Amino acid sequence: MDALKRWLDHSLARRIAVLVTALLLTVGLLVSLVSYLKVLNVTRQLMSDRLRELGAQLAPLLGRSSNETMGRLGKLATDSAVLRFVASRGAEARAEATAAIQGRLVGTLTSALLITGTDGVTLLEVGAPARGPWFGPPPETPASPAADTVPHLGSFARLNDTTLISDARVPIRREGRVIGHLVNRGRVALSKNGRSTFAVLLGEGTGIVMGSPSTGLWTDLAEIVPGPPPEALRTHGVSRFIWQRTEYLGTATSIPGTPWGLVVRTPYGVVAAPARAYLRRVGAITGLVVLLGALAALLLSRQLGRPIREMTEVSEQIASGDEALRADERSPGEVGRLAHSFNAMVDRVAQSTRRLRENEASHRAFVAHASEGIWRVEFVPGLNTRLAAGIQVETWYKTVPLAECNAAMARMHGIEVRGEQASIALEELFPREDPASQALLSDFIAKGYRCTGAESKGRNGAAPPQVFLNDLIGVVENDTLRRIWGIRREVTLERRLEERLAQTQRLEAIGRLAGGVAHDFNNLLTAILGYADSLRERFAETDAGWADAGEIEHLAVRASELTRHLLAFSRGQVLRPAALNLNEIVGATEALLRRVIGEDIELKLQLADPLDSVVADAGQMERVLMNLALNARDAMPEGGVLEIRTAIVELDAEYAGLRPGVPPGAYVMLAVSDSGQGMTEEVRRHVFEPFYTTKSMGRGTGLGLATVYGIVRQSGGDITVYSEEGRGATFKIYLPVGRLAAVPVEQPPVAAAPSHLRGTETVLVVEDEMPVREVARRALTASGYRVLEAGDGAEALRKWERDPSAIDLVLTDMVLPGMTGRDLVNELKRRRQAVRVIIMSGYTGETYPALEVLPPGVGYLEKPFSLVELRQRVREALDTRADGARAG
Repeated sequence: MDALKRWLDHSLARRIAVLVTALLLTVGLLVSLVSYLKVLNVTRQLMSDRLRELGAQLAPLLGRSSNETMGRLGKLATDSAVLRFVASRGAEARAEATAAIQGRLVGTLTSALLITGTDGVTLLEVGAPARGPWFGPPPETPASPAADTVPHLGSFARLNDTTLISDARVPIRREGRVIGHLVNRGRVALSKNGRSTFAVLLGEGTGIVMGSPSTGLWTDLAEIVPGPPPEALRTHGVSRFIWQRTEYLGTATSIPGTPWGLVVRTPYGVVAAPARAYLRRVGAITGLVVLLGALAALLLSRQLGRPIREMTEVSEQIASGDEALRADERSPGEVGRLAHSFNAMVDRVAQSTRRLRENEASHRAFVAHASEGIWRVEFVPGLNTRLAAGIQVETWYKTVPLAECNAAMARMHGIEVRGEQASIALEELFPREDPASQALLSDFIAKGYRCTGAESKGRNGAAPPQVFLNDLIGVVENDTLRRIWGIRREVTLERRLEERLAQTQRLEAIGRLAGGVAHDFNNLLTAILGYADSLRERFAETDAGWADAGEIEHLAVRASELTRHLLAFSRGQVLRPAALNLNEIVGATEALLRRVIGEDIELKLQLADPLDSVVADAGQMERVLMNLALNARDAMPEGGVLEIRTAIVELDAEYAGLRPGVPPGAYVMLAVSDSGQGMTEEVRRHVFEPFYTTKSMGRGTGLGLATVYGIVRQSGGDITVYSEEGRGATFKIYLPVGRLAAVPVEQPPVAAAPSHLRGTETVLVVEDEMPVREVARRALTASGYRVLEAGDGAEALRKWERDPSAIDLVLTDMVLPGMTGRDLVNELKRRRQAVRVIIMSGYTGETYPALEVLPPGVGYLEKPFSLVELRQRVREALDTRADGARAG
């Protein structure tokens, strides 16, 4: 079929010739078919009339013999001799009845007669002498008594393969009462001669079939045949039916006075023969006409199509690249005008083509060298935009699996580029399994095939995944989507920076809040501890008040641990930095870690050797390691693996750009990994916030990881976490190699106060919190010191100016209104270099330099403190010379 179509499309003359031939052939076929149907209808009508006429003539003829037999039997039933015999059944009466019967009915080879009583017993048989009085089975009794009181002609029954029999039964009445019956059995002998006789009479092919519909026995007078189909027995007209695999036209009628039926039939092929002969003649004539018409059409189409063919050849050469060629305009009439218009059109197309090529080259160059990813999909044919959004998107994936893209887009998705253009799978651009991508495309459709600044994520398995900004525009014509253009810009770095900055700002804000709370709380705890110590000093150890004061002191110490956690997170605690090896820290805590995590958790160590030293607080590093191990243990309630690794890594500028405050360079990495439950993205974003916990009530304060974060950041390092649900979590700590953290050192705990912690020197206490100042005043006064009080730095300077030489020690808080404690120390040092100073602080809000670089004579006292610690630190400061050496 395709070859025929190409052959026709090649020439207009061929199409015209084929069209005319097809038209003539169609008309000829229609005329032939109509003529054939009319002739067939006339022939069928004539045959139908003939069959009905034959049926009407043959039915009475075939029933005449049976009707005459029934008449003679009726007369015999009223004969006196018969009546006497049936009534008396004597020998003399039998002879008279036999003579009467033989007188009225002549016995033949095809009939026999019985006289039966009402009980069905045979009284007399009369038949042909040559073969006996009766033949065949006994006569059948009617099914109902009422049917046996009237004359009755029975249906056909089979005697043998060549003979049918039928019984005529007439009741014998005497005085209105049935006293017996006359039964005459007739035989229909079948022979081919009988059928041939009727065939001669009826005509060639026409035949008859008679029989009993009730018994299904039928004969064509030559043999017993199967019964006709139901449609052949319709008596209201002529019908068309199939009988014994032959199609017939026939009519059915009842034989009068009998229960038999008659079917007159003729083969349908005989009926249709004249029409088919006519159709053959008409078909031959039609074929000749079509052939002559096709030849004429071919000659005419060649003559008419020659100028058009020449113009077609010119257009094909122009299309192949010969743009200078033009059609011959000298042809007369419409063809010449068509050639002129064609040449003008070619000139305009050539000009437009040149401009289009220039624009396309410029466009391709722009797309190829664009720094942002550009892609395009073409829909040929276009797609219906009136379909549901979900159906449209699914159709895009099926019809256009690949999109054209520039090199920037290909590189963005890790696709190898060969040349200026590449291809990318639409599934790669917008993954089907990503609900966000599907929502983006649905929103693109809902907004009229326009989309600006829509965010999507890549499917390359990166962690974190790539983030893209998408601009999409669809070209729609007549409710049909033709193409989609898209521009994609990767903003993964920007989003990570924004997320990290937001997290840093959030943690910084929480840190400032936590530090402020810790500062105020430490001031309260300092006062509580001070008053508790005062109470214990007043009571004897056997007194109940002494125990109560001790419990207050114990609770205050526990509360101070909470403030230490908050200070660790806010990076406001005091550290003791020193050069240390993290492998040694891990080794020193290994035994404790194994006891803490339990036997159902396997501890694996992978420690790099050698490992550079870091500058950090050893105690705080042990605390960090313990907190991470406890967090991992809680994440593995059914056991698992805890792995601790150390390594030397190089953090590049890209990483540092994503982590504010982390310069690039060499770092020592401490990684703690577990095979536990993992965490969701939402949990991961808040994991370092204080009091944030996913544990049940009473199982955690939510300060463990916040403390780790604060210690690491205060030590100049960085911490990251990677986790997926069901796949565990990994915390990585990066500490710079050989960098000294500028923070003050936490003093070792003070022993119990000896009796010599007393003095008579003058101490200036500078504290804006009245309870803390009062505790310090009372404790020092009780120890024999002269105490001066100031609520801020300005008041302290005024009291200093009154008698500078009288003040032996300044005890000042770091956070003061107007002037900080550091500013006050610097001012006092400027006025008298040898002044002794102790700085108190519960939160500084910034890091301190180490004690070695503090000016001589400046000590440090961490809040909250006990009275013993206060007296110890004051005594040590007074016993130290201005240059920091012990007096002595």
